[in-house]
Amino acid sequence: MKPAISIIKDPAKGMPVTNTRPRRKKLRQSTVEDQPVIWDLVQRFPLFSAPSPMKLGVNAELQQFCRAAIPEDMMSRTRVRLAVHYFLFHWTRQPAYQAALKAGGPRYDLWMKPCGGVLDEETDHRKFRMTRQAAKHHP
Repeated sequence: MKPAISIIKDPAKGMPVTNTRPRRKKLRQSTVEDQPVIWDLVQRFPLFSAPSPMKLGVNAELQQFCRAAIPEDMMSRTRVRLAVHYFLFHWTRQPAYQAALKAGGPRYDLWMKPCGGVLDEETDHRKFRMTRQAAKHHP
């Protein structure tokens, strides 16, 4: 990877010229020590006792619960958000969760109350992803 600032000699003047490029924004990642805290909180919910399809938007509810349970001086809001996102990212990619999603049926909230169902398009992940991308490009 090239450095953000490179010094080039200007042949006409013999003086160094700086060539600046806009820097990429550093992506934040969940730290390893955040995960045990989130995992302990997640254990309280029956939804995570066995892989079953989660309701859409459960991420926001889980973040809200974790923000209320974890003091701000222990973990910032951004770290909570990233840790919950990291946890759900790995939870939903488990083979058992993918199999439950493909099987269809109702979706559940954090307290295992049915709310909505798995759409037919979502059972075939590739087809669902293609239709979602097509909808993005052709509003």
